[in-house]
Amino acid sequence: MREQFETLWPLLAEAVARYGPTHEKQHVWDDIESGRAQFWPGVNSAIVTEIITYPTGFKELLGWLAAGEIEEIKIMEQFVAGWAKENGCQRVRLTTREGFGVAFKDKGYRKTMVVLTREL
Repeated sequence: MREQFETLWPLLAEAVARYGPTHEKQHVWDDIESGRAQFWPGVNSAIVTEIITYPTGFKELLGWLAAGEIEEIKIMEQFVAGWAKENGCQRVRLTTREGFGVAFKDKGYRKTMVVLTREL
């Protein structure tokens, strides 16, 4: 998995840079390696997620970092959402830029500023 991460990091680094200096490469890898985050590599794309459990017990999968080919990411999303549901998540939340909102409109997500959510 580390090799895939290294290969796809340049794409992810661009996405981080567009949002702001919130994470460096080692921060993202540490979260993946520790199990706090999940790394979903594609051929030309990657997604990083984490499960958020709220005090009420409500769980959602937060897709907080993604980059690469949008069509590949859309295909990957169905597997990621299925995994989330299998792991007790009731919703998926994507924090994203505007272009992803348009691309995922047909998937049942609704736009809330630049946050997209879908009930599972």
